[in-house]
Amino acid sequence: MPAPAEAFNSPHHKVYDGIAPEKYIGTNKGRVAFITGASKGLGLESAKAFAASGASVFISARSVDALAKLKAEIEAEYKVPVAYTAIDVSKEESVKAAVAKAVETFGKIDIVVSNAGGGEANGTIGELSVESWWETIDLNLKGTFMVATYV
Repeated sequence: MPAPAEAFNSPHHKVYDGIAPEKYIGTNKGRVAFITGASKGLGLESAKAFAASGASVFISARSVDALAKLKAEIEAEYKVPVAYTAIDVSKEESVKAAVAKAVETFGKIDIVVSNAGGGEANGTIGELSVESWWETIDLNLKGTFMVATYV
């Protein structure tokens, strides 16, 4: 796997010196990052970036299979401790349990990336069901609030 800066070195992507990933190697050693929505996209890349910076990472998402794969990848590539659990950030007990497991595993949480999100709220207002709207609000708004509250 290429270093993060190499992965974005193209005519369409530029890594600026001030945010170059290499600048942060080792800067988070001894810290613990708690990341939701880590099974794909920005959450997955955040987990790798914090691991590259030396942090232990606690990854969470709904897809446990994807988390197990990411755990193995991060441990092999970055040699930092990684733990994971399933989480549904729209459910209060799920958030509480994930935070408790992270603290039980690592003793603390220093960094939070509340990245879980999504929903079916696509289309015009007239096309959306009220239930779909509230599910999206629970996931994207209430979920972020609960992660911030319980961490």
